[in-house]
Amino acid sequence: MTKEPPEAAERRAPELLYEWRLRAGLTQADAGNRVDVAQSTWSDWEAGRKSPGVAQAVALERLTEGHVPVATWPARPRRRSRRAGAAAKRGRDR
Repeated sequence: MTKEPPEAAERRAPELLYEWRLRAGLTQADAGNRVDVAQSTWSDWEAGRKSPGVAQAVALERLTEGHVPVATWPARPRRRSRRAGAAAKRGRDR
């Protein structure tokens, strides 16, 4: 069996989540409530507009009983803290 490239797996996470929710017979709001997120967040995940954080991806993997593995979500870029951003700005201003 050939292994899918990482990009293909990343594109599939929203589809897997959508398929699981339909099979479970849940609305987006019901599914979101089970992982403590708003319906709009669940909708963003299914549409591929946003990806869950690590803790949320783990919760989704548990909720779906492995149907949507953590590894199928793309890695989210790390955010700089406000403090680091302010320090970098001060360095540019000098």
